Amino acid sequence: MLESALVHQRDRSQVNARMYQLLVSVMCLLTIAAAQASSIRQLHLDDVSQQSELIFVGEVVNSVASWNPQRSRITTQITFRIDEVIKGSYSEANLQLGFAGGTVGDATMEYEGLRYPIIGESGIYFVETIAKPLVNPLVGWSQGHFLLDAQERVNTYDGKPVSTVQRKIPTTSQGTNQISRGIAQGLQLASQPQNAMSRAEFVQHIKQSIE
Repeated sequence: MLESALVHQRDRSQVNARMYQLLVSVMCLLTIAAAQASSIRQLHLDDVSQQSELIFVGEVVNSVASWNPQRSRITTQITFRIDEVIKGSYSEANLQLGFAGGTVGDATMEYEGLRYPIIGESGIYFVETIAKPLVNPLVGWSQGHFLLDAQERVNTYDGKPVSTVQRKIPTTSQGTNQISRGIAQGLQLASQPQNAMSRAEFVQHIKQSIE
């Protein structure tokens, strides 16, 4: 009887742990996701560049999600290999950035509008800061996340070819009242991949915008 009681107690503990993880995930979806989605303002690419502490070209080499010690929050640590620093000061070969949410076992925390860089992708990343944790360390979330294809042509975070970038007009208030849909203002998209900007052309635009 004692052994049976202990088994039932262990089963109840496992169920309670799973229910707790599920409750945390649901609360995250219902409260944080909606709030964050409504607060990401659309920026011009020039503003994304200006607001970045670090801009680099690199490749994602690792991604690990884990609970915090209190098991109340999941963070995904993504490691980038640095190929070129466009803005800022960073001399290490790799950089690790923390993104809120992720999946550990059966538990998942999601933030609406947050797209994680995935292992194997190459891209250009606009980092707001490496000094403190943020929900998404990239400026404007997906607005600061660009992909490079095999020919090193520039695409948006979701694979749309970027053909040109228009300069921001200083006298306007571009982006001040618009909610982001994931793509910064000033970008012109191409219908065919071969019409996308090269990495060199895109980097040159960024450097000119931060001079």
